[in-house]
Amino acid sequence: MPKKISPPEITATEQAVTALTPLVPLDSFHDDVTNVFLHYIRNIGWLVDAKTAWSITGAPALERDSDLLHPELRASDLGLTYSHIKDTEFAKSMQRMYDYAYFGQLDLSGDTLTYESIHTWITALVLDVAGAVGNEWDSYGLDVVDCARRCEKVCDTANARRILEGHEAFYLFSSQGKEDFCDENMLNVRQVALLSGMEEMSIRAAANPNRANQLKPTKTEYGTRFESAVVKEWLIQKKRYVPITRCYRGGDINLEQRRFTSRDDLLSALESRYTRLVLEQGFESVGSPLVELGIFSELSPGTTRICLPHDLFDHEDMTRGLARTFGLPEELLLLRGKEALAAESLRNIERAIKDLSAQQK
Repeated sequence: MPKKISPPEITATEQAVTALTPLVPLDSFHDDVTNVFLHYIRNIGWLVDAKTAWSITGAPALERDSDLLHPELRASDLGLTYSHIKDTEFAKSMQRMYDYAYFGQLDLSGDTLTYESIHTWITALVLDVAGAVGNEWDSYGLDVVDCARRCEKVCDTANARRILEGHEAFYLFSSQGKEDFCDENMLNVRQVALLSGMEEMSIRAAANPNRANQLKPTKTEYGTRFESAVVKEWLIQKKRYVPITRCYRGGDINLEQRRFTSRDDLLSALESRYTRLVLEQGFESVGSPLVELGIFSELSPGTTRICLPHDLFDHEDMTRGLARTFGLPEELLLLRGKEALAAESLRNIERAIKDLSAQQK
């Protein structure tokens, strides 16, 4: 499927800054994400059993399975680090929101920051930590609710930045109350404070009509709001506006660690790799070697496309050439290709056996 590359949303101005100072440093953010992730692993532990739940983390087995449900142990006490969960959908979604919220970096390799995307559901999961279960854990001395609240600020800031840029909110915050509800093309006081790195009191003061550079407010049924275009211009004048840049963080393939369960799974990973290399190195440096291999690729306005043969892994020379072009180990790509085909074949055999057994009953 063609990979879409959208044109830039804005042009950076001299009044723009490269980043908004994050509320928490990256390492602390990763620690918060890990502990929120652990919260839900513990929930699964209560629903199923601790051993099954812990296996999801990919971390080394616990000395005692019951430690997972120990009410005073944080992720670090259990040996669980961000490196264990960084490739989970939860961690990747939170990282995309963090990068967009504070640095204006929009990762094109992930799900879009739109309503009903993964970011909608991850934000809801983060908000839910502050409910009965999270508060019960915290009553024993943990701080998972505080971890979640800091993560919520990241989600909230990313959401506000989407509205600032004229897009729909990916989370409405409707359950938080009238003051927090997200309006189309409107930002509330809290959101402007997050985007500017200022206190809410300062934003209210900036809305004073006696101010020389007033941040003009709009009265709505939900309370005081500010039009996104007005806020954007105000941030530029205050030299607090963060321009949007696009990047593509997908395309990393660790063939030593990652297994592929089907031919399509591996081909999809290679297509993602192609898109990243085109963005980083240019179409000619990637496309020309592919022509020699007999692999079609193209770059048209807003789109990259590569047509990998379905029987790629049946052709050793082509697979080796593709590995060289993509900067991947040749032997490993060949073996992963064979592994993917074998796994696919085994599933087909198991399915055929199951169907035959069902017919004979």
